[in-house]
Amino acid sequence: MQSLSRSIVAIPLLFLLCLDAGAKSGPKFEPEQSPPADHGVVYVYRDFNLIGGGASYMVQVNGVPAAYLPSHGYFVYFAKPGEVEFSARTEAKTSVTLDVEAGKTYFIKGTIGVGVFVGHPHLVAVPNDIGEAEIAGCTLVADGRITMGQEPKHKGPFDDAVVEIALTDLGMAPVDTATLPPLEVIDKRTDVRMERTALGKTMGAVVMKPGEVELVRAVIGAKLQQVMASIPAAAEGATPVACEIVQFDVTTPSTALYWDATTDIALTLRVGDGERAVKGHGVKRTYANPSAKVIKPAAVAALKQVADASEAALRELLQ
Repeated sequence: MQSLSRSIVAIPLLFLLCLDAGAKSGPKFEPEQSPPADHGVVYVYRDFNLIGGGASYMVQVNGVPAAYLPSHGYFVYFAKPGEVEFSARTEAKTSVTLDVEAGKTYFIKGTIGVGVFVGHPHLVAVPNDIGEAEIAGCTLVADGRITMGQEPKHKGPFDDAVVEIALTDLGMAPVDTATLPPLEVIDKRTDVRMERTALGKTMGAVVMKPGEVELVRAVIGAKLQQVMASIPAAAEGATPVACEIVQFDVTTPSTALYWDATTDIALTLRVGDGERAVKGHGVKRTYANPSAKVIKPAAVAALKQVADASEAALRELLQ
């Protein structure tokens, strides 16, 4: 009976993985004739496979979305010399890191395997002779020529959800930066997840306005201003404050019935030799497409938690 149940589940999953998504076809593969002289050329491609033939997945480069990779598709990435990580994630994550040299050419092959709800992507570096032979039948994806540092923003089937947040939404006053000690905010995220999904498939990006770094700077600055006003000795020292963003994710994990618009934030605050970790979490359930209006309360809740935790942490660090 257990074997029969597994078969019943596997049949529709296999069917979904084999559906033709009707991806737009671009020009057939041609080697790049004039790549930037100070970059390496990386071709990322998928040849045909019956399993997962209709499923595309986003490929990221050093954590930044680069391009969707459909079956029979490819894109070319002009990478600066050094270690460059190519990764993809649905239910599972795959990654491959190249040590790129200027003027050299590299090939990364993408495939997809069966997962529980959505296929698992796989990326692997292959020798140039194999890559050249297999990519020949592939077509260039939209915006498929990407230069490192100029990665385009990509959308799923829906437009980006633009979430606008002001300090007044967080119950905070504007910050007078002239009265604050030096405040450095560093984005240390290695896997940036700002997207709306449905059963693991990207449906559209989430864009914070202002951006995550600016939001964190405003929140920490407001709390720093508040703490400095109550600790005169701290104001005299003007000790620099550093804030590392370890995590700032906006995701919408879903079931067949609902989405949970979720924001998770993790920061590390440093003053001198001392450091404190602070976190924030917010979630808002919805039974319709998770719009910016739904995502915003979850983001505000997470930022408020971060603000409260940061105030306590800064008091300890600045005493």
